Amino acid sequence: MTPSWGSELTGLVSLALVIALSPLSIIPAVLVLQTPRARASSLAFLAG
Repeated sequence: MTPSWGSELTGLVSLALVIALSPLSIIPAVLVLQTPRARASSLAFLAG
């Protein structure tokens, strides 16, 4: 049984959104780790 184009497109669009939004969570984490007090800042970042 082959899936329809609509379900294939929905799967691809959702995967594309996840890939596009992933840098939005990685960039702040990298910036927090570059601060002088990285451990305290990262714990506050994870808590908030």
